[in-house]
Amino acid sequence: MKSTTANKGLNAMGADVLNSTFVLLLSFCGKLNICASNPPLRQALTVIGNRLTRHRKLDYLENKTEKMKILLTVILTIFTVSVFSQQTDSLDIPSNSFEKDYHKSNPTLTYRYDSILQTHNYSNNWDFDKDGIKDELYFVGTGGAHLYYYLKVILSSDKKSKEFNFIQSDFPFLTATDTVDFEKTVIGFVVADIGKNKTPTIIVRLDNQSYYANKKKLTDKKIKSRNITISFDNGKTKYGSL
Repeated sequence: MKSTTANKGLNAMGADVLNSTFVLLLSFCGKLNICASNPPLRQALTVIGNRLTRHRKLDYLENKTEKMKILLTVILTIFTVSVFSQQTDSLDIPSNSFEKDYHKSNPTLTYRYDSILQTHNYSNNWDFDKDGIKDELYFVGTGGAHLYYYLKVILSSDKKSKEFNFIQSDFPFLTATDTVDFEKTVIGFVVADIGKNKTPTIIVRLDNQSYYANKKKLTDKKIKSRNITISFDNGKTKYGSL
């Protein structure tokens, strides 16, 4: 590779030297009037001059062709990127986020989805510990081909992360905030004020896979059905079932 580059450089230098020599020779001949008195020399110089002129034209055409090729390549690249970008924008890429749904059905809800951490963030919507400050609520992805999300709550009163790994849903969609009628809301979760004290309560409905996979832990918590209730009293978690 280095040898080829060096040869090209030497060729270019040789061409420049030849051109300069020819120009000087013509100038010298003109001054001494040699060309006029020596027709063969004049003819030879004319042939050389014509060849050099043709060589320059060829170089010019080659350079012009190369420039055109580069220009066409740039134009085609810009066009391809533009078309691909438009196609990408028009595609409805699957997402685990419910943002578009909430924008229509529940526009006042504070919600965002972190696709990297696979986390649905429902924080700053409810005050579970009734201290006047809204608390944090998440559904955190467990990974895997069939993605499930476990419930996680952080109360403003103690700032402790409460992770409920045995309460999982593959579709943690807030279906209602004013009912506990699971015949009406058969999927997702609900937040509603229930009981005499109207305590804000999280209600998660488990599917069969999640329920049977965590049945032992659920039984230990005296949870007897797939409809789990979670509320908080002075920082302590209270479980129930519907």
